[in-house]
Amino acid sequence: MLASPCGRRTHGLLAWLAAIALGGCYRGASGDGGSDGSGSSDGTAATTASVSASASDPTLTTTIGSDDTGVVPDVGVPNQPPLAMFTATPDAGAATLSVTLDASASSDPDGTIVAWAWSFDDGADEGESVTHDFTAVGCHDVTLMVTDDDDATAMATGTVVVAQGAPEVPGMATVDLAPLASAVLPRDRDTNEGTASFHGSVASQGYTAVLAEVMTDGVVASSVTVPLCGAAPVEFAIDVPIPAELVAHDVRLSLVGDGADPQPFYTATDLVAGDLYLIQGQSNAVASQFSGDANENQGPFLRSFGSNTADGNATAADAAWHAANGNAGGGPGAIGQWGLRMAAQLSSAHAIPIGVVNGGEGGRPISYFQRNDADTTDLSTNYGRALTRMRAAGIESSLRAILWYQGESDGNGYQVHHDGFVALEADWLEDYAGVEQVYVTQIRAGCGGDLIGTQEVQRQLADDFDEITVMSVTGLDAHDGCHYAYENGYRELGDRYAALLGRDLYGETPANDVAPPNPEGAAFANGGTQVVIDMRNAASNLSFAEGAHVDFRLEGAAVSITGGSANGSQVILTLSGDGSAATGITYLGHQGAGPWVLNENGVGLLAFWNLPVAP
Repeated sequence: MLASPCGRRTHGLLAWLAAIALGGCYRGASGDGGSDGSGSSDGTAATTASVSASASDPTLTTTIGSDDTGVVPDVGVPNQPPLAMFTATPDAGAATLSVTLDASASSDPDGTIVAWAWSFDDGADEGESVTHDFTAVGCHDVTLMVTDDDDATAMATGTVVVAQGAPEVPGMATVDLAPLASAVLPRDRDTNEGTASFHGSVASQGYTAVLAEVMTDGVVASSVTVPLCGAAPVEFAIDVPIPAELVAHDVRLSLVGDGADPQPFYTATDLVAGDLYLIQGQSNAVASQFSGDANENQGPFLRSFGSNTADGNATAADAAWHAANGNAGGGPGAIGQWGLRMAAQLSSAHAIPIGVVNGGEGGRPISYFQRNDADTTDLSTNYGRALTRMRAAGIESSLRAILWYQGESDGNGYQVHHDGFVALEADWLEDYAGVEQVYVTQIRAGCGGDLIGTQEVQRQLADDFDEITVMSVTGLDAHDGCHYAYENGYRELGDRYAALLGRDLYGETPANDVAPPNPEGAAFANGGTQVVIDMRNAASNLSFAEGAHVDFRLEGAAVSITGGSANGSQVILTLSGDGSAATGITYLGHQGAGPWVLNENGVGLLAFWNLPVAP
């Protein structure tokens, strides 16, 4: 608020300037001045001013200029509002509670405070320091409004808590909502914190607050309090921030009352905040130990919830967090070898805990993983068991990504696989609201027979759905035709996913391509005796191992593929003759070890079927 030209108060600079233009007074930086409307108040040169506005343009336009002497008035600066602050001593205690309220810490940056007005739920008062008696049990709001010498105001509020009598010792309270022991609390990416939420009831009289202390190795790192508003029994709810770091925290709840030591009544132990993932699919999602030890990646900040089991009763019975286990094919904490490796790499790179739930089951077709729409947590279904675990952990709306590896059991029934996956993913997006990405691992040539149709529909899923990204498993040599050893198999798949998620979810900018090579198109060259396949990432630098051409097939032409090479992001295939009558080009991949077409990160080319070849 600004002083008006003649001692009145005006709101806003435009109104103040307008008053000058209309012949009023102004208050300059050097003092107050008055005007009689003749353009001069103290013998100095007059100024000229105009104010204009119209119905079509209601914007007020004010112009102030000098007269023929060139003198421009000092129009001053806008008033800055005051800052309201106060203390309440004591701010909690038994009724009747006499509280001294002191506003001497309030200030005004460009003047002085001239008035202090206090409001209570049972009255009001004035003065820089006042005393008020609170007689009713409960929480009382106190409001202070200060006014400065230019009539600007500011407000501050606080709470005084009045208890019924002295604290009863020992203090008694119960908790009906709390984080589970060893929980991975979902990390808020804006604050880099998780939230430990508690709810309960206090049975003892005389307490004014619940104190939550975040403890690390027995030392209090931070604390939060919430007032107890009313006579016992009185409910409380408190949210406690937990930093996302490679440190485990306990949260201790205590009752606080005037004249008594804090009374601890509950402790949640071994809590961390981090990111959460779900793995689903058949045996290569389960990724149990075939050869090699993935548990070299285990650590205190890699965790899983519940048990991966086909037994619905056992699923419901295990409502606990466990250390993540990469080797086990099921049971408590089992997340698979590549799942554990991925989690370890993400945790190490970003210094946060990772939680992974694996709901995979080997040898199952896409139909096995569908939701029972009439009962989404039906424990007789794979979908229901996974959703039950996620809800029991309280993380169903906090997933960063779902990772899917399935399709071998669908064989080349590619339309059934496609339709089944589309329906399944729609259910995921409904039941796991907020999931950021879905990753589909394209299945590998091997067990399941001819899979190229299913491989192709998986490749195209990323074109049809913005949230889907496809990963290849070509280039992994430790493949027995169906599954993988840890080294040169599941370990590398975990590394591939850690790099891809690092790019997509953690803002990494890798120097080389972490996604699999994916064809953009193909064309004949050299009179139809070559096929040139361009990758979508034109910056890729491919390698083409000798003999890798045998995994390519020219569709609809009698000529054969006799060789191949790579040039930057292009694959160049040599034909035995003119193949320009062909309808398309296919890349099948193969089971077992190389030769491969790889990008500079060693990620293999996605399989594709009947890619059109331009003339």
